Amino acid sequence: MKNEYYPFSHIICHHFYNQGGCSFCGYHSQKRTVSESPISVDQMIEHFDLFANKFFKNIKRADKLIIAPNGSWFTEIPKRLRHHIYKFINQNYISHLKYESRASLFIPEKARQELKIMYLATTDKNINVLTDKACDELTMALEEICSNHIVSFGLEVAYDTDLNRLNKRCCLDDYIKASRYVHGKGAQVCANILIAPHRIKDPVYKAFITARFGAEEMKAEEFLIMPCGPMKGTPSYDDWIKARWNPVSSTAASEIFRIIREQYPNIKIKYQDSMRIFSKHGRHGKFKRKPGRWSKKEKQKVRAKVRKISENVF
Repeated sequence: MKNEYYPFSHIICHHFYNQGGCSFCGYHSQKRTVSESPISVDQMIEHFDLFANKFFKNIKRADKLIIAPNGSWFTEIPKRLRHHIYKFINQNYISHLKYESRASLFIPEKARQELKIMYLATTDKNINVLTDKACDELTMALEEICSNHIVSFGLEVAYDTDLNRLNKRCCLDDYIKASRYVHGKGAQVCANILIAPHRIKDPVYKAFITARFGAEEMKAEEFLIMPCGPMKGTPSYDDWIKARWNPVSSTAASEIFRIIREQYPNIKIKYQDSMRIFSKHGRHGKFKRKPGRWSKKEKQKVRAKVRKISENVF
């Protein structure tokens, strides 16, 4: 089954090989064993079918299937599995399929550079041949986008300097071009907004700026808003452990979400806090506030501060 993986046999996000990938993402260390002992595409399809059968009623009720690969749909999900999922969607009349991609994959010269870096890190044979083949496969994969697809882009924070700090290796122009491509195929765009990632100054202000960029420049139909939390094995986790970064509080994050939702009523906005990262806030003695339940007065003060900042954006 080895040829089934060609040319994307690594499974881990290809950006992982580019100086460790995004500085806040810990999925790479969690999934490394998968890359060392990859399963066959037949096994992947079998796993998907088991999942789809078990949760079929939920999928039909939601009328949407969301796939969250460790990386990008077009490079980390094998072609045969992608087409198997397309068939499932169409045969069962599911209105939307949602998946993720790096915006740089829509920029040929950047995609080529990223894929070449991956091959340089994983093999010492036929680098240029492998890269050429991968780019050809990617070009064909991008043509698979159609009107019932929703493509999510990890915008995170709408400042090029901050994207560099997070090792995203994308620029804002990449997100604009990628969104235009997706819309040109009749599909929808989802902008992922990361609230208060580590090493970012003025995080609340920048969360609102990022939402505005997603709405006005990317023309996104959906937002996924996520507070950034420390994930083990990442630079962000090291910053948290060493008390160099205090994750955003639950109160501030929820107020940011509320204001963005109020500002953009026509955009479908989801707020994701499934990791329950808010318990991390204020853990270290170096931070001003000790952990514990917040009083109503404290919460009101934080919300008022967030609203004040939003007035400088909207």
